[in-house]
Amino acid sequence: MNFTNPVNTLVTGEVIVERNVNTSVREALRQINIQMIDSSNLYDGLEALWLGSADESLSSQQAIGEQRWLTRLPPVLFICLNRYRFSHTTKQASKIIAPFEFYPELYLDRYMLANKNLILSKRNIAKTLYAQLHDLEKTLNSYLKYPCNDESFALANAIRVVYEFATGCRLNPTLPKRTDSISIDQNTTNRVRQHPIVPVQPSHISPEELQFIQNTLPTWLTEVEAKCANIREDIRRLKNELKQLYDEPQLKQTSYTLHAVCVHEGSATLGHFWTYVYHTDRQKWYRYNDNEVCETSWADVFDAGIGGQRTQNDREEPRVPSAYLLVYINADQKTLSNDIQHELPVDLQRVLDDDLLLLQQQGESIKLEQLHNDLKSKCERIEKQQPVHRVLTIPFFAGPNASSDSEIVKPVLDPTLRILKTYAPKILSVDVDRLLQEIVDKEIKTYSPTANIITSALPHNDLRLQHILSYFSANRVELIYRQRAIYDIIRLT
Repeated sequence: MNFTNPVNTLVTGEVIVERNVNTSVREALRQINIQMIDSSNLYDGLEALWLGSADESLSSQQAIGEQRWLTRLPPVLFICLNRYRFSHTTKQASKIIAPFEFYPELYLDRYMLANKNLILSKRNIAKTLYAQLHDLEKTLNSYLKYPCNDESFALANAIRVVYEFATGCRLNPTLPKRTDSISIDQNTTNRVRQHPIVPVQPSHISPEELQFIQNTLPTWLTEVEAKCANIREDIRRLKNELKQLYDEPQLKQTSYTLHAVCVHEGSATLGHFWTYVYHTDRQKWYRYNDNEVCETSWADVFDAGIGGQRTQNDREEPRVPSAYLLVYINADQKTLSNDIQHELPVDLQRVLDDDLLLLQQQGESIKLEQLHNDLKSKCERIEKQQPVHRVLTIPFFAGPNASSDSEIVKPVLDPTLRILKTYAPKILSVDVDRLLQEIVDKEIKTYSPTANIITSALPHNDLRLQHILSYFSANRVELIYRQRAIYDIIRLT
């Protein structure tokens, strides 16, 4: 009999690897490992891993000898983010804290073999857009980092400094709206707002030189800043085109929803992990830490997982928390785990059933312990608040002879715990005082056999030894003493 591992079924897909035009091979797709270098979001990271980045300027982008196309998708995706790097210079590992964007919904159509032709054409468009983008960024950088000896400075700032040095006035031109071509006319200088300042000024400047500066530098500044504004607008437009390139209905057919995020806080050598898990039925996120589970929000999940840096006190501080593992589930398989148990071998089903039973018992024990603590606290408050006979201030089961107390109390613990467990659901809806009194009355009634019942059971069974309340009842001990005995039993349970 061939056994299929259900875990492998959940996490295993298939890709076809194309090494050249005539050679291809099929491989299993399991854990997905994304290199963080040169990737700022999940889509770009997957593209770089399987197809090679369309941005050929990236430092990690080399000649891609093969491409991987998805042919069969697994129900569950395990995506590991490699946030470590090793320095051969320092011989130490460091943590990559660069921001990496992930999404509550992920579409994989752009990596599937069925869409290969469409994707290849879009990748050609993307390469052209990236080339234009980098040319614009290079041009903008020439204005913002104008070279001078071994340093650089913003050209617009240099023009302002020269103007202020020569004239003693601050130069703040009003920028024209974006146009397809830059046009500077004589009226440009009339839009210059001058504010007197008191800088260091040249010892001598002729009227002709001053007039030249006043006529020329404002025009240059307006031209430079207008060009920079136009370039920034073109950069924004190209980035938006790249972002929207794959945003079409045909490439939004195969979706996965984010199920869990494992977050690490610390350095490359030490730290702390915790996990966020999405509850599908409740449609809520929960944070699982070492000793607690609490409800949270998507904003908290994203904020803790994206990584990056934040500014604190005007100083860049590494934002330590960042996602290391993303778990996505196929959106069409909403009942992913319902039938898995029936596919398991009998021995594994038995282990799973035992674990579930143990978990249920532990949950009930926690609830019972909380109930007992509440009742115990209430008993102690009653003892302090209500005046009692001085004889009742002496507990039945407390004192120097602790071992004897334990032997006496032990036989009555199980029935008392059983009563507490029976009344556990009422603790949230019934007043504790009334609930406690109800438990005490029921116990006294249960263990108060009549003389005829006690006599009829002798000599084979002495009901007086069944419970201390039975003994008190047979000896006609007053009700107040029986109540006190139950209070002590609950307190010592």
